[in-house]
Amino acid sequence: MTETITMSRAELQSICDAAAESAAKKVLADLGLADEHAIHDIRELRTLVQAFRMAKKTAFKTAVRRITDFIFISVLVGIAAKLGFWAGAK
Repeated sequence: MTETITMSRAELQSICDAAAESAAKKVLADLGLADEHAIHDIRELRTLVQAFRMAKKTAFKTAVRRITDFIFISVLVGIAAKLGFWAGAK
């Protein structure tokens, strides 16, 4: 036999809030982030990720610049060769 339970929206919301808070605390504990040092750990991780992103962006820009420089120098050497720049050195 089933029993019907009646409650207000506020009571249901309160139960849901308590369940969500309990679940969040359990997840944080499972991740090792339930102590007072957790906020510092999260900030440190965010700083590390930000530094990694900046390094990756800088490395990509540097690689593109080096490739562009190589192409530009190759074109200049090609033009110099076509104009006979080194022909007088023989």
